Amino acid sequence: MARKKNGLSIEDEMLIAEKMNGNSNGYNKTEYSNSSILNYKVDLKCKNQKQKELYNLIKEKEVVFCAGSAGSGKSYVTIASALELLKNSELPYTNIMFIVQTVQAELEIGFLKGTFLEKIQPFLEPIWYTIKKILKKSNNNRNEKEILDNLIKSNYIAYNHIAFLRGVNIDNSIVIIDEAQQYSKSAMKTILTRIGENSKYIFLGDTEQIDNEKIKKSKEECGLTYCMKKFKNMDNIGVCEFHNDDIVRNPLISIFLNHWD
Repeated sequence: MARKKNGLSIEDEMLIAEKMNGNSNGYNKTEYSNSSILNYKVDLKCKNQKQKELYNLIKEKEVVFCAGSAGSGKSYVTIASALELLKNSELPYTNIMFIVQTVQAELEIGFLKGTFLEKIQPFLEPIWYTIKKILKKSNNNRNEKEILDNLIKSNYIAYNHIAFLRGVNIDNSIVIIDEAQQYSKSAMKTILTRIGENSKYIFLGDTEQIDNEKIKKSKEECGLTYCMKKFKNMDNIGVCEFHNDDIVRNPLISIFLNHWD
């Protein structure tokens, strides 16, 4: 394949252009199988047994619910695992889809003007940061931002919001629902019933950090807690829970959490 300055082949550029212009006749992973867009490495080394448990559940189960402390590496392991699965041409996954949570913490920033992308961009930044961190660690001298940009442009990485999920069937996708503690039982039901053929769902959250006022005022358990209790020990569904002892980011996080009232 002929190469361009950014490292992509002309064929890859044409495929990206088709996707961005909406001219592609459906998404066919076969046509991308030789694409350099997926020519990245994922060097994931689990730091403890709980991370290994999550990694194995993601590989083996169709739906995974995971809750636990901040700093335990839930998002990192999940996204790295998803990037690994996406690269595997023998698997049916054609993209990684992030369901973006837009609930704000106590210090709210108010109404966000702009297009759909402009509104959710602040909530996407932590995801992009994690992906670039994984790619930078795994790919040495390659430009992690360029790799991510090409994955987004080619629709290998996509995003959506629960407000636009009704009536949608999500096929052939690895769907990551982070901050899942912000969803009510009803919202979780909406997301779960959108699963289509050959898709994998991974729900992540910290049930100690609920900012959704409707859940807090009603004092009912959040959707993530409900699902972890309801679907535990069911076939093809995995449940994983991290604790303060599993924190790997910074030892101070454990101190903060253990001494919080």
